[in-house]
Amino acid sequence: MKKYEKMLIAFKDADFNCFANKGDWLYIANNKDTKKGLFRLPNYIYYFMSVNKERMPSEIGVVKKI
Repeated sequence: MKKYEKMLIAFKDADFNCFANKGDWLYIANNKDTKKGLFRLPNYIYYFMSVNKERMPSEIGVVKKI
């Protein structure tokens, strides 16, 4: 079993297109996820989604040691 020491964490700042709540865990969005009309990115640029029930998008995250 793999053990990870770091996780991508959200910070809420609309200026940076980060709409997930501060401290939410983030993962790379898949094809079914949407940006919910909050910001526009070209299709070739990846963005992240929060791991909670709200599933809010974020363009950037912060790596935090667990």
